[in-house]
Amino acid sequence: LIRWIRRAEALFYRTLELIVIGISKVICVILGRDRAFKIYNAINSLIERNIVKDGMIFDASSYIYLYRAQTVFTKEPETLYWLDRNVNPGDVFYDVGANVGVFSVYAAKKRRARVFAFEPMSLNYATLNKNIATNDLGGSGNGSVIAFNVAADNETRFGALHLSALIPGKAGHSFAPSEEFETAYKQGVFGCSLDDFVTKFGNPAPNHIK
Repeated sequence: LIRWIRRAEALFYRTLELIVIGISKVICVILGRDRAFKIYNAINSLIERNIVKDGMIFDASSYIYLYRAQTVFTKEPETLYWLDRNVNPGDVFYDVGANVGVFSVYAAKKRRARVFAFEPMSLNYATLNKNIATNDLGGSGNGSVIAFNVAADNETRFGALHLSALIPGKAGHSFAPSEEFETAYKQGVFGCSLDDFVTKFGNPAPNHIK
């Protein structure tokens, strides 16, 4: 059932993408490419690209980014409960599968933790870094986040990240072929065991891992 739901979701977003592309092409033909781009840029500049939630700023330039920001306090309340009761200022927090960094930003800004965020998916990784920078969390001490474009794995190796869909903000990918979904795209990525991350590469051991 999960596989069919994810296929339907991927098909929906792909259909929506094709519709938008088709409409864009028609507009370009009618108005001319240069004029269409100018209009698009003018509209785009008027759209609010960020959303603020309790002092935390998140990129909202796509529907899923906006959804993740809007549901920061409701989607996984048990995770926030755990963070609030266990993570203290100065603790080292590993956010494995950070996506766009909702919990990384929360742990750094609200709990003053030193956060190491792991996100292998390239589109999410770019936005993760935007959110870190926008919240001024790019330092190295308490209340900071450093992001790694790395897949946490049980061994250290180069491999392929199997994406369920090449969509910004999407989750549910796998560093190995998955039986739960058909691979929509394979992205080369470096995988690293957390033991090696600490012992071979000299990073601090975590107090907490999500």
